[in-house]
Amino acid sequence: MKKIYSLITLVALTSVAVSASNFVSPGNGTRYTLESLSSIPESGITKDGNIYTLVNESLEISANDVLQLDNNAVLRLGNKALITVYGHCDFAQVDTATITRASADVTPKGFYVRENGSFDAKHVNFEYTQLRASSDKPITLSNCTFQYADTKLNSSGAVILTGSCDGNIIENCRFIKNVSCAVGGAANCPTGVIIRNCYLYDNNTGNSNRPQLNITVGGDYDVEITGNTIIGTERTKVGAISVANMLSLAGTNKAIIKGNRMMKNRYGITTLGAQDVKIIDNIIVDNKYDPSPMNGGSGISIYDSNNKQTCYVEGNYIEGNLWGVTVIGCGNVNMGKTEDKTAADYNPGRNVFKNNGNSDVPYDLYNNSAYTVYAQGNIWSVATQDEASIETVIFHQKDNSSLGEVIFMPAQITSGVEDVKVATLSYKEGVVYTAEPSEIVVFNAAGAVVASSGNAVSEFSLENLASGLYIVKANSQAIKIMK
Repeated sequence: MKKIYSLITLVALTSVAVSASNFVSPGNGTRYTLESLSSIPESGITKDGNIYTLVNESLEISANDVLQLDNNAVLRLGNKALITVYGHCDFAQVDTATITRASADVTPKGFYVRENGSFDAKHVNFEYTQLRASSDKPITLSNCTFQYADTKLNSSGAVILTGSCDGNIIENCRFIKNVSCAVGGAANCPTGVIIRNCYLYDNNTGNSNRPQLNITVGGDYDVEITGNTIIGTERTKVGAISVANMLSLAGTNKAIIKGNRMMKNRYGITTLGAQDVKIIDNIIVDNKYDPSPMNGGSGISIYDSNNKQTCYVEGNYIEGNLWGVTVIGCGNVNMGKTEDKTAADYNPGRNVFKNNGNSDVPYDLYNNSAYTVYAQGNIWSVATQDEASIETVIFHQKDNSSLGEVIFMPAQITSGVEDVKVATLSYKEGVVYTAEPSEIVVFNAAGAVVASSGNAVSEFSLENLASGLYIVKANSQAIKIMK
């Protein structure tokens, strides 16, 4: 069964050819504002009220110097405009600022953070501009918006991480309708990054073979993708999340993908190559828009031709995909191992499958490898959670002797009877109830988190929410409600 999932673009860590700088700061420790630069004719910064425009093609902030973006400022970039940073960009606003194109007929490049440079931004709206970070110092982006970024600086994303360092943080940001990925990396560059509580909508409008989040493993730095909402628009080549090790980068390569929600993408999550990845408590619904099931459409796809990947899968809700989970070569896939609660590899399972399949055939799990996959303690897309019924939604050794076995019994049951455990999450008269205390998270119809209990509770009132359609998640359960 052919699968094509990995989408990291090899980006060389060599200099990008750019035009000669029109203005280079002296590197003497000066802190520049847009206001102060506008008084230097050579800088190419002009001023009209609180609107500043870079009319030159380039501006360079040297090592030791700082570029500061003030509250409520608007910076407009002209055609091919590029700000190269060897020093520091202090865009950590307490209010709001905007960086955009100077007019509808120009295509600026954006920001390029080079060796030893650093970049911090907060409450900044980036429009039609990219940010590439190739420094050995991390960047921090908080409560920012990136939208409509073109690919004039680089084809890999609105934010491109091509510097080998730890501690990059992208949190509470919005990525909307960028031409390429929201966040991309270089296949030859291990980068530690935390991406959390972000909202992504219809990124990669160019419909190239890349997901909205296109991340390279971190080597000895960790990768964390947690609490994000990733909504597609049924594009045929655009997945939600990829974490890849295409070039067999050395290191522990630990990654965690937890508590995300993704829907209407080509696929949900794909992990490629040697890494130690945990996929926990995600909602993965209707990621099925590859026109050929042989090329995509998995809720989760696990692939490593060298069989060195370790993948732990727990508590995910997987519904309406062409394939629930596909395993295409992997060293160790643990989707539930309930035999010994004291064992180091104990996994309660808790994955819930519903209505996954294609060509009128249900596929909750397709083990297309020669290795045994444990998948105990889960709820499958069958009315009765017994062995004969579950066999109808799993493809493995019993269907093809060259494949590995899936060990899926016992399934998740309640009190020793074969009833699916679906009544653990319920809603009545404005209150959500759980059978076991857990964090309750509420999403609106657009996929944004609108309420959360914050800690483990047994009931949670939605009285402060407006009337409408919501999705409520707790543990591995997810329900739609109408308030």
